[in-house]
Amino acid sequence: MNRLHAEIVTAEHATPARWAFVLHGIFGAGKNWLSFTRKLAAARPDWGFILPDLRGHGRSHGFAGPHDLEATAADLRELAVSLDLGRVEAAIGHSFGGKVALVLGRTMPFGQLWVLDSNPGTRADSANSQTMRVLEMLEGMHERFATRAEFTRAVEARGFTSAIAAWLSMSLRPADGGYEIGLELPLVRALLEDFCRVDAWAELARPTRVTQLVVAGKSFVWNDDDHRAIAVLAGTNPALTVHTYPSAGHWVHVDAYKELLALFTARL
Repeated sequence: MNRLHAEIVTAEHATPARWAFVLHGIFGAGKNWLSFTRKLAAARPDWGFILPDLRGHGRSHGFAGPHDLEATAADLRELAVSLDLGRVEAAIGHSFGGKVALVLGRTMPFGQLWVLDSNPGTRADSANSQTMRVLEMLEGMHERFATRAEFTRAVEARGFTSAIAAWLSMSLRPADGGYEIGLELPLVRALLEDFCRVDAWAELARPTRVTQLVVAGKSFVWNDDDHRAIAVLAGTNPALTVHTYPSAGHWVHVDAYKELLALFTARL
């Protein structure tokens, strides 16, 4: 049975009493959050952080199907047991990782759940979403690239921004003197399709667990109906707190780095 690869982040010489999963978005890896969590661990040495590469991403490959959110949550439950660090008391998830955190929260007794710019609902427009367009672009690429720069130029030539190209280049891995895309793309497609099918709004209404929802004001993942639903839930569930960053885009941990770090330091 495969086990997820994970980075463990703690403050220097610290022995954390509490642990949190930090779950990356689709096409990402745990290392995307290393800088942020190192700063957070230094500010909150009582917490340790587990940064897994979710199945089909980073260094977590070769997992058996089905490839869906429930299987992804099961991977994380098994990881928590195998690491034997103590109770994992919180989950922090961005984008795809946010919905994984919500699904995982159905079976793991977290005290806190942090959902960072992740729409918990279904996505009827999934076939036309930016994420699906990125996936289709990656599926249509050749397998090897001589340099990272060759890859980023190829992404930009297909109409994507240099920021997206640079972000996707983080998924590359060395291969035969060059680089290849370090994602199991058929698996990633199955995960994305399930992500679009799953409705996890009810998890934001759970009154028995502290839930912090971070909303980026310039994000592409929300519409007016979503904002109205969030307002209703925030008004009826005292365990849910919504934090909105009006000038931040979907990568809120980059666009509002200092603000989000301060929020975690104060509220975790």
